[in-house]
Amino acid sequence: MRLKFRHLGNAVLMLSIVGLGVMEAQWRSRAPMPTPRYGLCSAVLDDKVYVIGGASTTQNMQMKPLRTVEVYDPKTDTWDTNAPPLNDPRVFAAAVEFDDKIYVFGGQSSHAGNYLSSVEMYDPTRNRWVRRAPMPTRRAGLAVTVLDGRIYAIGGANANGILKTVERYDPEHDQWETTIPQLNRERWGFSAFTFNDAIIVIGGLNSSGPLPFIEKYESGSQWHELNLRLFLPRGFYGSAATENSLFIIGGTIQLGPTSLVEIFNLRENKLTDARSFALTYPREKFTCAVVDGRIYAFGGLSILGQQPPESNEEHDVVTGLTENTPLLPSKVSLHQNYPNPLSARGASAYGGNPSTTIAFDLPQRTSVKLVVYDVLGREVKTLVDEEKAPGTYEVKFSAAELPSGIYFYKLTAGQFSAVRKMIVMR
Repeated sequence: MRLKFRHLGNAVLMLSIVGLGVMEAQWRSRAPMPTPRYGLCSAVLDDKVYVIGGASTTQNMQMKPLRTVEVYDPKTDTWDTNAPPLNDPRVFAAAVEFDDKIYVFGGQSSHAGNYLSSVEMYDPTRNRWVRRAPMPTRRAGLAVTVLDGRIYAIGGANANGILKTVERYDPEHDQWETTIPQLNRERWGFSAFTFNDAIIVIGGLNSSGPLPFIEKYESGSQWHELNLRLFLPRGFYGSAATENSLFIIGGTIQLGPTSLVEIFNLRENKLTDARSFALTYPREKFTCAVVDGRIYAFGGLSILGQQPPESNEEHDVVTGLTENTPLLPSKVSLHQNYPNPLSARGASAYGGNPSTTIAFDLPQRTSVKLVVYDVLGREVKTLVDEEKAPGTYEVKFSAAELPSGIYFYKLTAGQFSAVRKMIVMR
């Protein structure tokens, strides 16, 4: 049977650009940043978020690194623009709070590169940024975290390429140590987390594109790669950590920015594709912070290289993201398949698997039909054709026997109908 897409043309085109599912918005708007920017970093001090550096875009579309520091108070939903600026403008730097001070590492100081080794410390008692011993290795897009009273500066990129480099900083003595085991994989545009006396790094980008790989380091040992991998390889994402979970939010995927969220449950060592908690729009090169159990997302870029939004969104992880029991969806939704594009040969750049996952939400029991069609509207395969109870469902679809091209999948659930696009590559 030939399927007509005349009335869905504009919707399908927009979905193919955005690459995300339509879902209930769980994030809510907050007071916007006074200075729009991307490639910024942040740290929390005294329950306030210091949003640091980043870049704006000039009229000729060049990156302009900034010295700007603005402080957001979640309790009053207000901004303080009187914080002292950095000594150096920097974009794609990394920040961390340690011993009631904020440390900022590396970054770039111009659109032409100019990778930085400089380190600055914000001392709230003197309300000023102080230079500290520079990193042995210049770099941007690195990740930093604290373990055993030392700050680890991990990965990143410079004029020599993407790095595996790990260096350790002693804040008390203002000294660096370089004899630290290197990462197994080069990566930049990622985050590092400390949990149970170990460091975990997730995703990022290398010369081949976004990475799904997760590495772990324990003091005195080597880095080792976990068997667990991201469902959606990504870099330059927003990240947040709660007591037992790591949140990987939005970021850069193979086709551009995404809005999707994954949760790494540290105690159970498993990943969850948390589609119900996706950002309200795709976003990359932004920063996140957690205050009183809420995640805040600041700045970044959206689809098609749009100007950085002045956006600040908040999500309450206490009443949703950290619950052990799933929430029932409030409406029918059909999500974008992942990975997309997918490789019929299972090439690692597209997730290492010729299969893709299609997810949909049902708020009540209803008859469901999920069918895959080719670009001419011919039926390829019926994946679901039965009555389903309320809940969120995931269906695997193998493209191993399919030629390269554009395909569509259509969900019909009661009066609801939606179509999305998938791409198969060989």
